[in-house]
Amino acid sequence: MSPRFRLCRVETAAGHAGPGEPRRFLLQGRWLPVDAIEDRWYEGGVAPERELVLYYRVVSGKGAFLLRFLPYFQRWQVLKVDGS
Repeated sequence: MSPRFRLCRVETAAGHAGPGEPRRFLLQGRWLPVDAIEDRWYEGGVAPERELVLYYRVVSGKGAFLLRFLPYFQRWQVLKVDGS
């Protein structure tokens, strides 16, 4: 079974455009601080049939995670990265 993203709450730094950089996220009832953003990228948004999705690979005290933001739905999702 492949891993799946789960909905989560994310607090961000104020950004001039978009959701802003993630500062902490809620996972299993606990707020985890983002210690570092290792990478960021986006998918879609160029072609009208592909929705824009923003990705952040972050490190927390509990390991590495992918956070993704779906602007169309105004939702954040989280996925624990294997091997961390």
